[in-house]
Amino acid sequence: MNIKSLPHRPLFSYLSGVCCLCTLLAACNTVPAAPERPTVATRVPAEQSVTTETDDLLAYYKKTRALPQAELAKLMADLNASTPSLKRHYHDMQKAIVLGFLRGNSDLLRAQVILDGILKSSEAEAEKIKPLAFLLSNNYGEWRRLDDNIEKQNQQVKELQRRAEQLNQKLEDLKAIERQLPSRSRNPSNGNLVLPPPNAEVKQ
Repeated sequence: MNIKSLPHRPLFSYLSGVCCLCTLLAACNTVPAAPERPTVATRVPAEQSVTTETDDLLAYYKKTRALPQAELAKLMADLNASTPSLKRHYHDMQKAIVLGFLRGNSDLLRAQVILDGILKSSEAEAEKIKPLAFLLSNNYGEWRRLDDNIEKQNQQVKELQRRAEQLNQKLEDLKAIERQLPSRSRNPSNGNLVLPPPNAEVKQ
């Protein structure tokens, strides 16, 4: 075949063909991008509130505070009759709370004895409620001191009243003696007793 017999083509046509070939080769070598995975919204569970023994005892304290004395006495009898095998210190704290609201001086003393036992315990159950036991013990100590001061003041008032009554009684006794004196022996102006002069003549 004679080269001269080939048709003559412009150089621009050859260059265009080369560019198209390069574009096709580049497209074949390009790796398609992986499709994006859809994002799934993960829901974080809401934080659950954890109730501790101290929270339960504070709620018990608030509920017990509104009870009348008769129901407190019944509740105390029920607590004394029950002997739990578990949560012994929790049960003792309930007794100390009820005794505190009964508010007798002996009741507060009993409550402090129970709380001292919890504070001296090294058990894990007692460790959880020791801060509340310490707070209640201090409060009960203050209540006892206030009650003692009030009792002393009441005793002082009673003693002052007794002395005042004694003075009034003596005054009434003196008035009664004065009323028993003869009326002719009294000065009509001031009511004092008037004695005749020693050399006065007695008229016949």
